[in-house]
Amino acid sequence: MGITWRFIYPLVCGILMVPSWVSSQSGQNGASSGSKQRVRINFVQMIIGDRTTNLGYNLIGPAYDVALEKASRAFPKLFADYTVTRFFVPGVGLSCEESAGMASEGLYTLLADRTSSEDRFPVAHSRTKDFRIVLSPGCMFQAMALGDFAREADVPVLASSTSVPNPERFPSLLALSATSYSTLARAVAEVLRRFGWIKFNLLCDRNPDPSQIQSIEVICALILSYAQTRARELSAVVSYFDSSRAETIGRVLSDSRQQSTVNVLASYTDTYQVLLAEATRTGMDTGQYVFLLLPLSPFMQMEEAVAGHFTRGVKDATLSGLSRILPFVFVLNFDDVSWAAVTNETAEMKALSLSRYNWTISSDREHHVIRLAAYESALAAAQVLNESYEDLLSTTAQGFVRKFFDRSFDFPARKFKTSSTGSRLCDISVKQYHTLTKTFQTVLLFDNARLLLSAVNKTSLRWPSNLTSFPPSHTPTCRDVFSERCSTLTNQSNYIVLPVVIACVVVGVLLATAIFLRCRTTKTDVTWWTVQVTDIVWQRGATSKRASIFTDHRPDPIPEFGQDLRLL
Repeated sequence: MGITWRFIYPLVCGILMVPSWVSSQSGQNGASSGSKQRVRINFVQMIIGDRTTNLGYNLIGPAYDVALEKASRAFPKLFADYTVTRFFVPGVGLSCEESAGMASEGLYTLLADRTSSEDRFPVAHSRTKDFRIVLSPGCMFQAMALGDFAREADVPVLASSTSVPNPERFPSLLALSATSYSTLARAVAEVLRRFGWIKFNLLCDRNPDPSQIQSIEVICALILSYAQTRARELSAVVSYFDSSRAETIGRVLSDSRQQSTVNVLASYTDTYQVLLAEATRTGMDTGQYVFLLLPLSPFMQMEEAVAGHFTRGVKDATLSGLSRILPFVFVLNFDDVSWAAVTNETAEMKALSLSRYNWTISSDREHHVIRLAAYESALAAAQVLNESYEDLLSTTAQGFVRKFFDRSFDFPARKFKTSSTGSRLCDISVKQYHTLTKTFQTVLLFDNARLLLSAVNKTSLRWPSNLTSFPPSHTPTCRDVFSERCSTLTNQSNYIVLPVVIACVVVGVLLATAIFLRCRTTKTDVTWWTVQVTDIVWQRGATSKRASIFTDHRPDPIPEFGQDLRLL
């Protein structure tokens, strides 16, 4: 971690005490004369971290700002009197657990009612004119900490970048993530079940980049947990590689191809191109191997990013190899986004990021799905607040949260749907590469509301392979004993060489066994008798007769030297 707790703790306290970090904005439009009582809306932006993290305030803050400015024009009555309190904590490389602790402390300080000698939290019936609502992206642990606090403080929290697995525990928390990894894990399991791929490789990137490592760790853990608890017929072989070290990619592919033909890849879009190029070089472009790419990059649409990387800045030889393997690649993606419909909004966010937060958003990162989710969650909050304006002072946090249940919001970029518990519904599309159009087309759709995976418009899957039909078996058909690669050219020779090698080994074993049996000395019974010399009967002068042995016979004197002695 780049910043120690000893440094961050006084920094957080200083942030809470410096007025420049808290900005209040008042609307210019007066409330209508028909309202019973003017309500002041206090929006609290709680963002931990900055700079390279995908949840930093320099990236998410502009989304909240643009959304509230747009909502103020759409709902002038609601925004006649409102404030925005920004609680930002800088620090790169903060873990999710550390962010959770800082967020809890910040909420306690911001939301505690200090009018009495003891700190106490405001409840709905004691509100006079303020209605507070917390907007936060937050990782899972941070959202859970905020959810526990919000339940006790009676303050609604909208977490735009996480999905909490236990809504009963957090009745005042709305999990509005547009990229639900728990839904993605379920969709992966349903795809594997559909095609009978019981055993699969789960290849997880361990690149230490702070902008990637957290999301990859979460999705790998969720897929493995789901396979072990809810899809026990599935067997996952987990392997790790470091995309910052190219040699680990070839090694993990060489090892995994001996385990299963089905490969679930968890990394970022840039790495997928390298992985598939190496898989082509290793001979995994024959149609016997399947690749599922997970949408973990927050930039652009998954299939657009993948297709773009395969057509820009790629050498001809590499592009030719990728074109052979792409038909056997499935790309999973969240809801499609119409970025053209929010061109002006994304431009405003980019400008605010530089002018207000001193951070430059590059052109290739303007389309940020996490930032868009934060923008949409703030718009949804403003819409529900406007609908409930007359009763806000008597509305509890749980009552406000329930107003999000089972409804949809039509936003320009996409439709915003929620479940019966208020969580955002995220459908997962499964797309396959079309060789003629050179684009990814949706062939399957996982309906999050019905938890059902179905074909789209009776689309048939294309599998241009001469070696196998679809779906291929999850068991590799080419398992050479030396773990060498099996490519299109070497497969045929391997099918001949391997039986010959096996036959030679069998003949060698039989020959060695025969030689061993032939040369073995026959063992006889070599029982030894213990004979006393006094029990020997000696016969003189008769060399042809044998000596007799009697235990009850008194022997003759021992013969002298030179006498004939024979003993059998």
